[in-house]
Amino acid sequence: MEAYFDIGGTNIRYILCDSGGNKEQFLLKSEGCDIVVLLKDLIKKKSLKRVGISFAGQVEEGVIKSSPNIDIESINLKKEIEDSSECLLEIDNDLNCAALAEAEFFGCDNILVIYSGTGLGGACISGGKLLRGSQNQALEIGHLPFRDTEYRCGCGRKNCVELFASGSGMRKRVGVESKIDLLLFKESRELNRIYSDYVEALSFAIGSAISLLNPSLVVLGGGVFMPNRDILCQKVRERVVEYAFPSSYKKEMIVSSEIDDAGIRGAMMLFKNR
Repeated sequence: MEAYFDIGGTNIRYILCDSGGNKEQFLLKSEGCDIVVLLKDLIKKKSLKRVGISFAGQVEEGVIKSSPNIDIESINLKKEIEDSSECLLEIDNDLNCAALAEAEFFGCDNILVIYSGTGLGGACISGGKLLRGSQNQALEIGHLPFRDTEYRCGCGRKNCVELFASGSGMRKRVGVESKIDLLLFKESRELNRIYSDYVEALSFAIGSAISLLNPSLVVLGGGVFMPNRDILCQKVRERVVEYAFPSSYKKEMIVSSEIDDAGIRGAMMLFKNR
């Protein structure tokens, strides 16, 4: 039996796979969930032999270093699990995992992936290889400086683009804990400014990344973006031109994700990409 997780700031999704190819899917809320306890319990009950994890935070060589939107202390999760069981574990940043899945789906070796959900994250595959950086923290795009605010990002600063182009950031600005519906924001006179700022901030992040990385395809996704992907894709294509290096940008290079489980698909690919 194997398990593959997509651990985000709002939800934990995972699947259990048996040797016959049968799969069971599960969904939990991230808040209040002890990830280590969850994993150890599943490994024991299901006799898991392999666990792959797509994690919304900073991860390096099996160590969770930090996560702006998940309440978990720094821990060497790979060592913790493998030293206490016979289960093998691989874990990587959620956008790195998504990029692996999106690149395979689109058949593209030079792809930029940006997801707007609880947070704002990005990853890039160039020449068929993930760009990782020296600490596996390349493309922390949500923490590009954008505009000063009175609110504090999960990383501690007050000017991150994530404060404008993510669910957690917009909830802080609006003062609500409920799910963000951008279409309602667009139609509300009081909240239309939040919607406009979202489009501008996301376009700034995408344009900046295009200028730096020169991808051939940009795939957008995430829990905030996807429900209104058609109208948002159109708006972003119009605004990115203001931020991207002109010769690197074409409107048709920006597309929406077409897969619902990129994080889990990428988590499954970790064992063949390490």
